[in-house]
Amino acid sequence: MSEATHNHYMPGHLLGGRYMLLTRIAQGGMGEVWKARDKQTGHIVAAKVLRPELSGHQLPLSRLRIEARNAMRIEHPNIASVLDSGEAGGYGWIMMELVEGRPLTDYLRGGRTLEVRDIIPMMIQVAMALHAAAAAGVVHRDIKPANILIRPDGVVKLTDFGISRTADQAAMTAAGMVMGTAQYLPPEQAMGEVATTLGDLYALGVIAYEAASGKRPFTGKTQVDIAFAHVNDPVPPLPFSVPEPFARIVMKLLEKNPKSRPQSGAALARELVQAAHTLHLSTAPRPLPALEITDDTTAQPPVIAPSHQDTSATPAMPATPAGGGPALADATTSVAPVLDLTIDTTIDEDALDKPLDPRERRRRELVARLKQRAEERQRQEQRQREEVEAQATAEREREAHERRLQAGRQRQERQEALRRQSARATAQARDTKHEASRSHSGSTGHSPAASTKNRASGASTAAHTSGSSSDGRPRVRWHAVDRANARNGFNKHDEASSPTPTRFNRSQVSPPLTRRDVLGRALIIALIFVTIVLIVIATLYNRFGSLSLPLGMSQFIIEEAHTWPIPWPTV
Repeated sequence: MSEATHNHYMPGHLLGGRYMLLTRIAQGGMGEVWKARDKQTGHIVAAKVLRPELSGHQLPLSRLRIEARNAMRIEHPNIASVLDSGEAGGYGWIMMELVEGRPLTDYLRGGRTLEVRDIIPMMIQVAMALHAAAAAGVVHRDIKPANILIRPDGVVKLTDFGISRTADQAAMTAAGMVMGTAQYLPPEQAMGEVATTLGDLYALGVIAYEAASGKRPFTGKTQVDIAFAHVNDPVPPLPFSVPEPFARIVMKLLEKNPKSRPQSGAALARELVQAAHTLHLSTAPRPLPALEITDDTTAQPPVIAPSHQDTSATPAMPATPAGGGPALADATTSVAPVLDLTIDTTIDEDALDKPLDPRERRRRELVARLKQRAEERQRQEQRQREEVEAQATAEREREAHERRLQAGRQRQERQEALRRQSARATAQARDTKHEASRSHSGSTGHSPAASTKNRASGASTAAHTSGSSSDGRPRVRWHAVDRANARNGFNKHDEASSPTPTRFNRSQVSPPLTRRDVLGRALIIALIFVTIVLIVIATLYNRFGSLSLPLGMSQFIIEEAHTWPIPWPTV
């Protein structure tokens, strides 16, 4: 079947070719919530879709993408899981976990209250869900009873991340715009500061105050009045029926200064557990009391996944009352919608002459301050974007400069290699020519005159080779071995085979020796041999004594002396 008709969705339509719409659960100004079946798994899921008439509008589609991306970053049992998302033909949709339960607004409608033993387990679960969201870098920015679903077993599910924000998310609101619900808006967020998880804890404190007392801590005729009451008015005390340990935690959550609140969802959960132990209460999830059957409760669907009114993507609807004073869209009496709190700072000129009461003067001052802070934040974000762009530009220029330097170095290296190659080729050609000329001049006869001529030529070549260069420095030329020098031996019948004279070979082979030269050399060798023998004999004589014993020239005689005993005693 088709994705959707031009005017509306109908049961049986397929989303993404996989999810079949069954029945519509809820409808809001920007979207619808349907019960759907996954054709692949057979599971029943909740489908959040944009209204067909918003097809192609970028702002709703962008908010839907942000909701899907931010919710998928978080995994926690107290957060409704986002299973899938997509868009086709300008239609966007999100598939979520279907929660069998009711929103907290059903339990607080008409000024109903809850027991502290029921509030503490609920707050612990929401606090841990907010801690998981903060760990994933996500700020919910719309904590309110309509976005807290409670199953029949008491398990809490936090839903609707439609206006959530992360640190790396691009701003989607203009200057002077504040995202949130005025009845649960943190003071710092009302003043235009960046939303943080401490603001989500403040909104949870407002919910706890409402559940324990049956009314919200701050009210007003318009949402601007309510937002400014969060900023300026003190928190009214809780009824005396509320136990002091729990009341102390609620009042701490409603501190104007974020630093005075619990600094994380886990820290809040620890304080709630300690208060429960002090009051001897259980912290385990427990079913809330059954609702009275009235027209209000029966009109609400019991099975939902996201917020049953689904107004997270409602556009800004500023309303200016008579007199030109700042105002916003009026808050509903049941569930406060998520609106952009557009602050109008125009002042009626006719009203300038009228005296202003202190409250009106303070409100106008706060309006001007809010606009100023919003403009400062916008300028700061613009400066940050410009700095990022400047850094990116500088990085690109640096990389381009490095590439140019690298290309220049490579070009120089190639030119240097070509120059060295050309110099080597020139030197080899010059050496080859010089060797050829010397070989030609050195190939002469072996007569004495030729020998003399060759020796003179060799000496001249050696002198020329080891001479000085034109600048006066000594120059030494090494001669390469060519084929003529590589041939071994000398053939007197082949004068061309003679070695080429070099600085290390400046003479020809000498003629054969005469008989007289041979006898003279033999006599010299014999004299040297006799001299060596005589030296050896003299050395032995001096070391071991006379040689007469071995020659028999003298003899040492050892005779035995005969003795006999004396007959008389010796004196």
